[in-house]
Amino acid sequence: YLDYAEIPFLIRLLTWRGRSWRLFGFLVWPYWSRMGHESTSWPKKLYRMLRREALRLLLKRGVIDIVFVHTEWAKETLLGARAANLKLQKRVIVVPDPCEQVEHPVSPLQARSRLALPAEKVILLFFGRLRWDKGIDILLKAFNQLDEDVALVIAGQEGHITEQDIESCKKAMSGPGEIISRIGYITPEEEPLYFRAADAVVLPYRRVFRGTSGILQNAVAAEKPVIAADVGEVGEFARRHSLGIIVEPESPAALREGIQQFIKNRTRMEAMVRASAKQYLADHHWQRMAELVEAAFLCPRLTGGRHGEGRMRDE
Repeated sequence: YLDYAEIPFLIRLLTWRGRSWRLFGFLVWPYWSRMGHESTSWPKKLYRMLRREALRLLLKRGVIDIVFVHTEWAKETLLGARAANLKLQKRVIVVPDPCEQVEHPVSPLQARSRLALPAEKVILLFFGRLRWDKGIDILLKAFNQLDEDVALVIAGQEGHITEQDIESCKKAMSGPGEIISRIGYITPEEEPLYFRAADAVVLPYRRVFRGTSGILQNAVAAEKPVIAADVGEVGEFARRHSLGIIVEPESPAALREGIQQFIKNRTRMEAMVRASAKQYLADHHWQRMAELVEAAFLCPRLTGGRHGEGRMRDE
């Protein structure tokens, strides 16, 4: 697991000599790739640059044999101008972010009953920590001006937005919609119930958001449409696999139009996403990821830097 450990790995691994074993790593969340996409302090920018360069050096010198990432975008961002180097390209392998269909012992109506949610209203779900990069404030602005009588369920722990902020938004609402806040820790037993109860999952993420999204995966596993901002791999995945509606990021107006579009075409959208989700789940199953990882393990060692040369003994 390489995330946030690139620099310590570089310092430690460069001291080893004549090793005969191979080293593989997963890079799940390449935050250094956000350089240039957000305003931040120079120490943080320097730290991210050093992390990326440390990993590039580990790959170039063959200290790490293979790095697994979840998207082509992460691979391209890591390799940068070095993408033309065929040996480096072979050292970075894209594998699916695993997703498995959830077996639902309860119906959507039963899930709503257990969570004390409205039985008849259209329910939109925002799930997860209320972080700034996830754009919960953008969603609240969009929802405040919505004319439809729908319910927005916000379930997760406080972050950039607090429960007090949400309560203030409720009081300022001018439309007929309803905000239901469940702020705090959501247990693993309750989590699938929220996705089961929802009609659609909203991902109003900001442009600085990079990588894949566990919430998107949960929505697909529950066969629920998403209303997603066109950012990082989230928008690309939703578009490529027909998982819902993609909107312009950081625009309350565009997000509101996306929600209205979903409400107007809900029946057709739900049928389309159910079919698309089944194919997505097949392509991103744990078995598919295991096959690609196993193939990398069985592949002969790539010759490269001084640590990558030589014959590997059988383990």
